[in-house]
Amino acid sequence: MAQQFPKDRFDVVPTDLERVGAHRAPRRRGQGLLWLVWCLVAVLVIVGAGWVYLHLLDSNVGHSSDSQPTITETATPQGTGTGSASPTQTATATPTPTATIVPSAQLSVLNGTGRAGLAASAATKLKGAGWATISTGNAPQDAATTAVYYSDPAQRGVALGVAQSLGVATVTQSDQFAGAGAVVTVVLGADYSG
Repeated sequence: MAQQFPKDRFDVVPTDLERVGAHRAPRRRGQGLLWLVWCLVAVLVIVGAGWVYLHLLDSNVGHSSDSQPTITETATPQGTGTGSASPTQTATATPTPTATIVPSAQLSVLNGTGRAGLAASAATKLKGAGWATISTGNAPQDAATTAVYYSDPAQRGVALGVAQSLGVATVTQSDQFAGAGAVVTVVLGADYSG
């Protein structure tokens, strides 16, 4: 049996007191409105941060998806693997090949950044554009700019097609990646937004 304590002043409850709960006081007016204002402020902050990201930081916003990047080409002497051409080379007039998609062409996409999954993301984008045979990996060193490399001049149109599919502006003839088994090699640099 429970022990009975003598009655004291806390046991006497006035009859005119309307109690809401065991120890709750009646709600203050406007407290629900304050909660609503805080929620609206939070939503505005989140939407504002998203707007700032999309319009000021993302370089793809505001660009038409139909516009093609300007592709610049460089040639390197065979066996050097660098982007500088020797001063004794002369340019010859050759017909400009058009960008072509050859689904069976062996492509290699190398991540030249510290961002994980960038090569896989670019490979997925290429597959969506119609390319089928794509291998991914990491570049031997970090790259500042994204470039598409091809070694055989006959594959220039394929390299231009890959560059167009990824929105890459630099296409370079070089045998730097000739031994990799791929017709065209893409090295993703820090400028690649994916």
